[in-house]
Amino acid sequence: MIIGDVKGQIYNLIKEKGGVTFVEIEKLPNCKPMEECSMNLPGYPTILLWNGLSEITYKAIADLWNEGKIKATPTHYLTYMADGKCLRLPIARRPYHYKKLHWLPIAFDVVK
Repeated sequence: MIIGDVKGQIYNLIKEKGGVTFVEIEKLPNCKPMEECSMNLPGYPTILLWNGLSEITYKAIADLWNEGKIKATPTHYLTYMADGKCLRLPIARRPYHYKKLHWLPIAFDVVK
């Protein structure tokens, strides 16, 4: 699997739909969970963004984010419930160095 293909799939989904969650990305053909990796909020090791996707998928998302092609916005955990999957962790309300692991539900949009 080539990272460029994964990046393209993820970007196209976000561009077409907007407000895309990790659950929706997980449903893409080349983004199925392969190994247990996680993605944390940069600079905040106790704020988890998502868990369970492949390392290539997380790298593709990080590349798109760092390239300024997509942005992440906090969303309500019910958005994830509607998509069929949530993490069972306390919700992070703000960037903070929590003592225990917290989850920050986010949704992705393209940068215009």
